[in-house]
This record gives sequence, C-alpha cells and structure tokens, in this order.
Amino acid sequence: MHKETLITEGSWAVLRDAHEMTRGGQRRIQKAMAKMSTPNKEIVRRNYDREQRGAPKGEFEALDINPADLEALEEGNDACVLALVTQWSFDYSIDAEGLDKLPLQDYKELQRLCAPAIAAASVDFTPTPEAVADQNSPFGSSSESSGSSEAVSSTEASPKSFATTG
Repeated sequence: MHKETLITEGSWAVLRDAHEMTRGGQRRIQKAMAKMSTPNKEIVRRNYDREQRGAPKGEFEALDINPADLEALEEGNDACVLALVTQWSFDYSIDAEGLDKLPLQDYKELQRLCAPAIAAASVDFTPTPEAVADQNSPFGSSSESSGSSEAVSSTEASPKSFATTG
C-alpha cells in the first residue's frame, strides 16, 4: 500500500497495489465493463495499449459513446477507485456515495491513479503458447485425426490490459 497526495490541499488517499485488490473489487470492475459494447471495449483496450507504450494522445481513438457505454465507463471507474482505495482524508465513507461527494479534481486524480486496476481485474482467455503447442489441448494443432472428437480441458487465463479513458 502507498499514500498518494491528491489535488485539493491536504487531501490524500492510501491505495493498495492493483495486484492486491480483493476478489469483490475484481468482480465489480468486470461486471461494470461487461456492460460496455464490444466495439468500445476494443477501442478502450487499444487506447490502453497505446498509453502503456507512451504513444502521443493524437494516436488515441475516440469512443463511439452512447448512454449505456458512458454509464459502464463511469461504473468501471468507480469500481477501480473503490477496489484500490483503503483510506482517504475526506470525511466521507469509501463507497459510491462518498465518491459522488469528492471534489471533481480529486476524483479525476484517483481515477488516474487507480486505472491499473482494470488490467489487473481483466482476464484474457487467449490460449498460451504452451497450450497451443500441447497436442492434448483443444487449442493444439493436430496433423492426424482419429475420427474421435474427445475434448480435453486445458483452460489458462492471464491478465489482459483493459482500461478506461478519462
């Protein structure tokens, strides 16, 4: 955990590292982001990848925003902040109602600081190279067929970058 200074004079928040978030925090982030339309999810993923590479803002794609996706983004941002903030200097509880009472500049700073929670909460079901190479894996290639289609379960998941823009 680490203490971060916010924008309003004297304000601060203590954040857990994204990899230390609780299962409940992860589920709330996943639930919010699942509400977003697939095209916008892909744009958000690409923009997050660009940000991680240090790409200039001019290379970022604009979202095709609609009310449902805007609500999903807002819920996702709130879920990220609530997943990582453990303490703060404000006289509000650390919950959705407390977030609504924060000065906007401090909320935006928390949103920026907590954005890594999306990547940590997301799951990528793309098969690993090991699973693809495994002839017993449903992802592996087979040069011969026995006529049988018996499937062997070999699901592996790894974190996938997925973040909101803000």
